[in-house]
Amino acid sequence: NSFVCQFLADILQISIDVPCGTETTALGAAYLAGLKAGVYKGLDDLSLQWQCKASYKPSMESGDADQLYREWSGYLGKIVN
Repeated sequence: NSFVCQFLADILQISIDVPCGTETTALGAAYLAGLKAGVYKGLDDLSLQWQCKASYKPSMESGDADQLYREWSGYLGKIVN
């Protein structure tokens, strides 16, 4: 969901990169098996396999992001307690 990815980038004030593949858990298990079997020499080989589908950069002012995070944290605290 592009809205969620952009919102995360804004609230966390970090870049979010979305991979091309959606089955990353299965892919991770396959990569680990490939490392153990010697198909890949190391993590550098695996990093060459990764492809970015979309990238989201923070576009919200950090003060606004901090305020939204504080509001969310307060709301979450009320639900949990």
